[in-house]
Amino acid sequence: MTTSFERIQILTDLLQKHNIKNVIFSPGSRNAPIVIAIRNNKFFNTKVIVDERSAGFIAMGMAQQLQEPVIICSTSGSSTLNYAPAICEAFYQKIPLIVLTADRPPEWIDQGEGQSIKQNAIYNNYIAGSFQFPVDENPDTLWQSGRITNEAINLCLQSKSPVHINLPFREPLYETVRSSTKRNKIELTKLDKSLKNEELNLLTNQWNSFSKKIIICGLNYKNEKLNSLLNKLSNDEQTVILTESTSNLFGENFIQCIDRTLERINGNPDFNPELIIS
Repeated sequence: MTTSFERIQILTDLLQKHNIKNVIFSPGSRNAPIVIAIRNNKFFNTKVIVDERSAGFIAMGMAQQLQEPVIICSTSGSSTLNYAPAICEAFYQKIPLIVLTADRPPEWIDQGEGQSIKQNAIYNNYIAGSFQFPVDENPDTLWQSGRITNEAINLCLQSKSPVHINLPFREPLYETVRSSTKRNKIELTKLDKSLKNEELNLLTNQWNSFSKKIIICGLNYKNEKLNSLLNKLSNDEQTVILTESTSNLFGENFIQCIDRTLERINGNPDFNPELIIS
């Protein structure tokens, strides 16, 4: 059995086709259709964490360790705002989250109805993209639901950042059906991220034209290849490597206190770098 809302059948189908399987629910009543659809599909791994703030940070930790998107799903109203601290952290740390927030119908907003707030684009400054599902179902809006889902998932995968889909529902919320509506998966275009020889030569010449260089390493996932390359560069007396604990980079010649080092060389002409790479 699954929810009677075809939009959510499409959402669930595409999440599965994109192989996004880890979901944390903070249940209420308004997000019941999403809960019904996902919990009745054995593909998904689900957890229930009632407190949304905790759920957000647990999902962020899971996504950080798995290095793949994790879904968080809340009911409507102020509960959606409790995800904001984790979403903000995930945005700046480049951690992929798919945030599903159930909402009241648009005609209820600003009419004094309980748990009805302006949820569309609610995380606007700290999100890779915000999407609003249609509230009614017809062939056009079902097509739109599939397009929105594909676009949101691909943006999350490409940016490695949180995305938000707001989903308004009219009652009844708990009706179920046996059959399920499906949609085609839209995949990202594979991009060639290698440099052409002339571009590489240009960068090499620019690098060699400077005698005092600093590489500042902020927050990073563990990366053995990057760590090895930076260790080789650190043997060059013209290059200084600055790191911190969250850089996950370690070398005998690395300086592991970015702030204190920059503070001490600031304004000293003997130490001012000619080139900074961050």
